[in-house]
Amino acid sequence: MLGMGRVSDRERSRTGAATSSTAAFWVSDWEVWPRAHLLRRGAQEQRLEPRVMALLVELAAHAGEVVSRDELLERVWSDVTVSDDAVHSAVSKLRRALRSGDGRPAIETVPRSGYRLVAEIRRPVVNGANAEPPSETSTVNGGGGDSARDQGAAIDDGRRPSDADQVARHVPLLAWAVASCLLAGAAGVVVFGRGPIGSAPPSRPAMLQVRPVTSWTGIEVEPALAPGNTGDRVAFAWKGPDQTNWDIWVQLVGAGNALRLTTDPAVDYDPSWSPDAKRVAFFRYRDGRCEVFQVPALGGAEQKLADCTGGEDLSWSADGARLLWAERPADTEPFRIVELVLGSGERRTVTSPAPGSVGDRDPVVSPDGHILAFVRSPVLGVQDVHLLPLAGGPIRRLTTDDLKIHGLDWTPDGAHLVFSSNRAGLFSLWQVRASGGEPRWLGVSGRDLDEPSVGAGGRLIAFEQWNDDTNVYRLDLNGDTAAERAFGSSGWDWRPHVSADGRKVVFVSDRTSAPELWWAELGAPLSDRQLTEMGGPYIDRPRLSPGGDEVVFDARPGGNADVYAVDTRSREVRRITEHSAQDVAASWSRDGKHIYFGSNRSGAWQIWRVPAAGGRPVQVTKSGGFFALESVDARWLYISRRHESGIWRQPLSTAGPAEPVTAALVPLDRSHFAVTKHALWFIRRPEHDRPVLSRLILDTDAIEDLGVLGRIPYNSGLALGADGASAFFTRIDRLESDIVVLDRGDDVASPHYDNTYR
Repeated sequence: MLGMGRVSDRERSRTGAATSSTAAFWVSDWEVWPRAHLLRRGAQEQRLEPRVMALLVELAAHAGEVVSRDELLERVWSDVTVSDDAVHSAVSKLRRALRSGDGRPAIETVPRSGYRLVAEIRRPVVNGANAEPPSETSTVNGGGGDSARDQGAAIDDGRRPSDADQVARHVPLLAWAVASCLLAGAAGVVVFGRGPIGSAPPSRPAMLQVRPVTSWTGIEVEPALAPGNTGDRVAFAWKGPDQTNWDIWVQLVGAGNALRLTTDPAVDYDPSWSPDAKRVAFFRYRDGRCEVFQVPALGGAEQKLADCTGGEDLSWSADGARLLWAERPADTEPFRIVELVLGSGERRTVTSPAPGSVGDRDPVVSPDGHILAFVRSPVLGVQDVHLLPLAGGPIRRLTTDDLKIHGLDWTPDGAHLVFSSNRAGLFSLWQVRASGGEPRWLGVSGRDLDEPSVGAGGRLIAFEQWNDDTNVYRLDLNGDTAAERAFGSSGWDWRPHVSADGRKVVFVSDRTSAPELWWAELGAPLSDRQLTEMGGPYIDRPRLSPGGDEVVFDARPGGNADVYAVDTRSREVRRITEHSAQDVAASWSRDGKHIYFGSNRSGAWQIWRVPAAGGRPVQVTKSGGFFALESVDARWLYISRRHESGIWRQPLSTAGPAEPVTAALVPLDRSHFAVTKHALWFIRRPEHDRPVLSRLILDTDAIEDLGVLGRIPYNSGLALGADGASAFFTRIDRLESDIVVLDRGDDVASPHYDNTYR
C-alpha cells in the first residue's frame, strides 16, 4: 500500500497537472495535442481514441513514476465501470502509437505494480500569449535520457531536421498549445483549429466552424454542394417530414426553407450538380429498375437520361458533357465505373476491376477534367483511393490504408482529395495531395462523418453526421414475448455467437473505435472483455470452438481476407489461412478438429476445410459455397452460396452432390442460419424491410415464422442459445443522419492553408 505522504504528493501533482492537461507537449519526437486526440511527427499523424489520449496525459503527468492500474482506472475511467482489461487494451494501443524507430519502448510494465512512461517528456514554457523556442522548454526525464537531451540539445540527433527547420516546426506548436477548440453547434461534432507546420504562426487561430444544414426527422444523406457562386446550396436525399418517400431536396446553408426538387413516388437518390449549377442529376429506382434523371436546379420538368444497372455514386465530368457512376451488370460481378456521353447517349466502361472483387465506386473527375479518382475495393472492408488519367495511362493507388472509405471529392484547385475514412478509428475527414503523401486530418471529429462534398473555393465541406447504435437482442423461442436487449454499447455491436455451454457470447464491437472481438458472460452486466487488438482492419463472423477455448474469425489486416483464431485465455491471435484469394466465413466442425471456410481460391466461391491445428486446406464443395455448418450428428454439411438464394446440404461421409433444403434464405443473409438436431433456423424476408426468424423442421420441411426481428443490419448474425430456447441477433436501435457543413473560413485561400494541407 502507498504511504499517505506519497498519496498526498500524487494528489497535489494530479491537481497541478489538471490545469495543463489540454496543453500540447512532446513525448520523444512526437507532438501531442490532447484536445485534438492527435500525435504528430513531421508529416506523420495519428489520432488516438479519447481514453487512450487521457491515459497518455495521465502517464505524462507522472513521467518516470509507476502508476498503478487502480489509479489509472480511477482517473481515466472514473465515469464508467470497466475491468483491468480496459487498461491493458489502452496501454497496448498507446505503445503501438508511440513506437520509435530505435525499438525502445515508451511505456514500461512494472510487474504487480503498474505502468511507467519512460520516454522523454518535454513541455513548452508559455509566458502569457508568447511561447519560447524549443531550447527554453522544460524537460522531464522519464528514464533513459542523458543530460544533453534533458537540456533540449536533442534537436539535432540525426533523426530530425536541421536546427532552423526544427525551430520553425516547434514555434507553431507552442503558440497553438494555448488555443482553444470550438465545440460546434452540430450534434456530436468537435472542431479543432491548428496552425501550419513549418511556418510562422498566423496572427489569429484558424477557427474552423461547423454549421448544421439539416436536423430533421430521419436520415438526410448524400450531400452535394453546388459549384461556382452558388456554392452555399446543398442538394441531398431525404424521405421528407412525413418519412414516406425518398426525394431530392436543396437547402441553403444557414437560412431558408428546403426546396423539394422531386415528388415521384419512386426512390430518388444520389444528387449531383452539373458544373454550371443549373441542373441536378440523380438516380431513380422503381420496381427493380434503375434510371438516371436530371431536373432544373430550381425545380421543373424532369428529363430521363439513361437506364442503369443498380447505379450508385453519380457524378459529372468537368465539362458537363458526361455522367459517371458505379454499377455492376450482375450480382456475381464487381462494381465498375461507367460513363454516359449526354449528347449521343453512348456508354462505355471506364474501369475493369478484378473478377471476384467488390469493385470500383465513388468516381469523381478532377476540376481540369484530366484525372478520375475512385475507390477500389478488393474485398469487403478494404478500400483505397485510386487515380486514373482519362487521356490514358496506368491506374495509380493514392492511399494504402487497406481500411474503409465512405466518399471522396476533389478540392477546387485539383491539388487535393478530401475523403472519409476510419484510418484513425471512427470515420472522420482527411485530405491527401493528388501527387501523393500522407493524408492529413481536417480537424473535425464526431461519431461517423461520411460522404464529403467540397464547395467552390474549398471553404465549405458538406458531409453526413451519423448518430447510430446497434445492440444484441435475445428472442425467447418458447414464449410470445418480444425480443429484449441482451447487451450492447453506445456504438455498434454485431455478429453474436454463443458458447456451447450457453454461458458466454462472442461478438464484434467498435466501442473502442476500431472493430474488435469482445466477449461477455450472459446475464452478467459489465462483464464485457476485449479479445483482440487488431488495430483497425475489418473483422467479421466470430465463432467459438466447441470447447470455448478459441474463436475463429475473418480479418483483413493487409488488405486481404484470411481466417484467424484467438485464444480466449491468452488472447493470442494465430493465422489459420494465408492465400492471395479471399478466405472468409469460418466455422468449426462438431469435434473441433477442423475449420470450414468459404474461399474463391479455386476461381469460384467454394467451401474448404483445414485442420484446426494447421495444415493444408482441401476443397469440400464443387457446386458452390460461402458459409457452412455441420449437422449435430456430423453427417451433413449445410451450405449457403454467395449469390444464390437458398440452403443446401451435402453428405460428409460420401462424395455425394449437394441437395437443396430451402430457397427461402436470400444472399443478403447467407451466413444467418443455424442448425440444431431437428431444425434449421434462419432469417427470412417475406418483405424486404421486415425480416423474421423462421424454423424449418428437418423431418417435414415445414417452415414456421417465430417472430419479427425489427430493423437489423446486413451483418446482424444469428446464434442460438445452448438450450435452443433463445435466439440472438443484432438490432438497429438508432439510425439518424444530418447534413453538416465544415466552414474553413478565409484561411483556405491563405498561405497558412497551403502550408498546412499541401
